[in-house]
Amino acid sequence: MSTRQSSYPIACPRCGREFDATLYDVVDASDTPEAREELLSRRLNRVACPSGECGAAFAVDKPLVYRDPARGIFLHYEPVTERRGFDAIVKDFSAATARLAELIPGDVVAPTLHLVTNASEMMERIFVLESGLDPRIVEQIKYMMYKANPEDLPAREKLLLFDPAGAAEAPAGDAVEEAPVADLRFIVQDVKTGKLERVLGFARENYDALASVYAGDMAEVLEEWFPGPCINGRLRFLQDEANGELDGDDGFDDEGMRLE
Repeated sequence: MSTRQSSYPIACPRCGREFDATLYDVVDASDTPEAREELLSRRLNRVACPSGECGAAFAVDKPLVYRDPARGIFLHYEPVTERRGFDAIVKDFSAATARLAELIPGDVVAPTLHLVTNASEMMERIFVLESGLDPRIVEQIKYMMYKANPEDLPAREKLLLFDPAGAAEAPAGDAVEEAPVADLRFIVQDVKTGKLERVLGFARENYDALASVYAGDMAEVLEEWFPGPCINGRLRFLQDEANGELDGDDGFDDEGMRLE
């Protein structure tokens, strides 16, 4: 599967003018590294209204497949919309991956397929995988940050996004409160406004300790907590909160996750 683009009818959100735009359906990082850079800098699938009186520039939020065969990354992004909700996306993706698994010979290792439904989390998942981190452990760390800090990090209002040593830059005008020097960084993003608010640190040695635990008998527990295909600590926290299950033993010390 190589990089692919298609033409789509678009309506300008400012003036309503309709026009055709060429947008990416598939990005193959080995095929078009420049498209990868556009994706990670939020410039992919951005268009400008051709009307001379308008000229509005805007991003078109649409499904996208991203693959990087050299790193073993295969990711499908599909935004949640009023017409197509989260449950329908997960159901169809699971059915498609099940059909794909049936076609792969038994002696071939199937690739890990990742599903994300948020544009910021799509970029984040690429950063996590390129950094060689386990997405489930990263999402469990987020889960515990939400659990230990319900007032400072209300999960319904804030996203936690992994940031590899400052790879994600704040938009002009955003004042981001920096974290102390730490090996892993998480940016707090407001769900409603999209503003980047602060950066939280998490020591790499603590991540390594968790990875060691989950490499043993706890590996199955971690997979039960995040069975996929959408591995997301925030969504799991919100589900547990709604079901009254936040008081259960999850194997973590809340004290070490509280913000100062």
